[in-house]
Amino acid sequence: MTSRAAVPTSSSAGCAPASATAGEFIVGIVVDSDVCARPGANTEVIYHFAARTAVTTSVGDSRRDFEVNATGTFNLLKGPRCAGHGPIFLYASTSTVYSGMASVPTVGLPTRHPYRVLPNGVDESYPLDLYSLYGCSKGVADQYVRDYARIHGLQTIVFRQSCIFGPR
Repeated sequence: MTSRAAVPTSSSAGCAPASATAGEFIVGIVVDSDVCARPGANTEVIYHFAARTAVTTSVGDSRRDFEVNATGTFNLLKGPRCAGHGPIFLYASTSTVYSGMASVPTVGLPTRHPYRVLPNGVDESYPLDLYSLYGCSKGVADQYVRDYARIHGLQTIVFRQSCIFGPR
């Protein structure tokens, strides 16, 4: 097996050829189920970072949020499920699936604000609260990834991070 990574996006057009060499990226549109089914056969890890990313835009265009975040993730899960060798599926979810967590006190440190009662962060046992339309679409995707792991035996990892930024 070669070392390949599939990196879907929410807006790019096209896909690298199926004969992509080791280390190449396969780029496609997550709402296109045919493109999304392609990663898997010779892929070891699928990195799913595609998303509509703002609570504010989800209010104005909630259908597109659902298509990209929920349906796009569902489409991408087909590749590893059908691959036969179980590539790892890494999904970038969001801490928004926990709502605002306003009831959990924080400690103000110079470089961060950790939760006082959760010094190691929030784990998977913390209850979800899909408060916004954005949180709803990401929460649906999050749950599909978790259930595909349970039902189909996929190797999955869900990251529920917040305030991610940097250059594009």
